[in-house]
Amino acid sequence: MTTSTIAQYRFEDPLGGGDFTETYHAFDLIRRRPVALKLLRPGLFPPAALKGFLERAQRAAELVHPRIAWVWEAGEAQGRHYIVERFVGGESLAAHLERAGPLPWERALQTLEQISQGIEFAEERGWTHGRVTPHNILLSADQGAVLSDYGLVNALRELLPPTAADLYDAAYLPPEVLQGQPVTPRADQYTLACALIEMLSGTNPFSAPGRDEILQKKSAALDPPLHLPLNLPMPASEVILRALSPDPAERFDNALAFASNLERAVRLGLSDAAARAQHEEQLRRWRETEEQARLEAEEAERLEALEQARREIQERARLEAEQVVSAAYEGAVLAALPEPPDGSTLDEPQPPAHPTSRRSQPLDRPAWQRLWPLYLLIALLLLALAGYWLKERGPLAGVQPSATPTLVEISPTLPALLPPTFTSLPTITPLPTHSPTIRPSATATATRTATASPTPTQTLTASPSPTITRPASTEIRLGPGD
Repeated sequence: MTTSTIAQYRFEDPLGGGDFTETYHAFDLIRRRPVALKLLRPGLFPPAALKGFLERAQRAAELVHPRIAWVWEAGEAQGRHYIVERFVGGESLAAHLERAGPLPWERALQTLEQISQGIEFAEERGWTHGRVTPHNILLSADQGAVLSDYGLVNALRELLPPTAADLYDAAYLPPEVLQGQPVTPRADQYTLACALIEMLSGTNPFSAPGRDEILQKKSAALDPPLHLPLNLPMPASEVILRALSPDPAERFDNALAFASNLERAVRLGLSDAAARAQHEEQLRRWRETEEQARLEAEEAERLEALEQARREIQERARLEAEQVVSAAYEGAVLAALPEPPDGSTLDEPQPPAHPTSRRSQPLDRPAWQRLWPLYLLIALLLLALAGYWLKERGPLAGVQPSATPTLVEISPTLPALLPPTFTSLPTITPLPTHSPTIRPSATATATRTATASPTPTQTLTASPSPTITRPASTEIRLGPGD
């Protein structure tokens, strides 16, 4: 709260809250007494419905009983609607169960009897509660058990149908109320029996994640032990089972009848030897049932663990098989690739080649494709040597202009000086003419013939073109000494 007071009430400490109200420990400045102030959360209902809400809550002021937190006042101030109840020191049963756990069955039966007295008082005046839950049961060290929220619950009932109850309240309501039927004293008896089960066990056996599941549990027949303590007398267990019957006609008439029968059953079970023997037999059957259920649960857990182990083994085997197949595939791919000529392996990192460089070409080409520049260089060298030799040692070198030239035939005499593609040199022999004659129209041709042998030959022939004549006695031969 942003203010310290509202109307005549000064806020002291927050006590909790729910879906509809915020509860505070407050002090009445006019009447000088502590109160429980419940502020209605804003925006829940239209303004036209709030006036009737406050009137119905105010009517609960007539329920003045030591086991009821009666209403002092219901009103509006500073834009907020509130209900003021009698203050009961202590904590709620829900808070106590959460903090300390289940109650001893003797105290639980005492609490049940005290709350049933307040319910009986209200029923005699035509009031039914409809929400007897551990949140609405207050435990006071000096006042005992007290039931609260009569005014609030009855005011809300006019605005909200019973089917609008949340999951917490639905776990306590009887099946007929969940199906939309009105609240009756037998319904209050049912909710009180559910609260008793929680007092004894710490949990509600009808709790479920949804309304349909809750209704299904409540509509089915209940089996003992219903989380009841084993030392609870057998007749008392039978009384509780009757109070929780899905059929309202099979229950007790009201909460007080339920509490009275339960008290007699407890006394009978503790005093009658036959009842004690029956109780011991029932306890033995319950223990056997619980032991069987425990063994079945352990067996189910063991089977689940085995199934989980089997799934893990299968998954591991699948992964190993995938690794083997992957390794075999990689080995096959590596085996299919050519081995690099430098003896390195494909696993070794290779320097990246420039995308436009000729060195980036694959190394598995034939040798003649990779060494053709060397072959070309050798051929050019040989041609250069042949040209130089022909120029310096040719057949016309050293001939005087005045001498009569004679065409001679060149025979192979210097194979060591020739390029490897040639095997012989032509031999120049004298022609049968005595005077040099030149015919400008004639041409001289040199032809190259290839034989079947791997060594090419070259011959120089003269056509009837320029004719050179020398004296018949002149003959030039090239020998190894030239």
